Amino acid sequence: MLVPLALAVLWLMAVVRRRPHFHARGGEGAVAELHHALDRLGYEFPARTTLSELERRLKVTAGPGAARYVWLLRQQRYARPGTGAPPTGRDRRALRRALTEGGGPLARLRGLIALPPHARFTAD
Repeated sequence: MLVPLALAVLWLMAVVRRRPHFHARGGEGAVAELHHALDRLGYEFPARTTLSELERRLKVTAGPGAARYVWLLRQQRYARPGTGAPPTGRDRRALRRALTEGGGPLARLRGLIALPPHARFTAD
């Protein structure tokens, strides 16, 4: 019983470690991470989709939690320097929950892999 569980944990750790790190200023890393996560979770959108369009699209397809996360990223990106607040862990959980709603335990696991509890980007 412990061996399969240990193998599953090791596999999950390896998958999370392989995720790219996004290094950018002004929230660019968070936007790149969001695009990457949406792609991994099967959400399709044109490459030239603006944050505003993505916010509207996610509000319809995933709900207000996902739209709020994109709104916060948009506010952070276009606010005066030092005034845009980044999304919190609660916002991140709401996004993950909204994107995986109704998909069962496997969808939740995929959501954790695509958007782990701690962001994998840093501001330079």
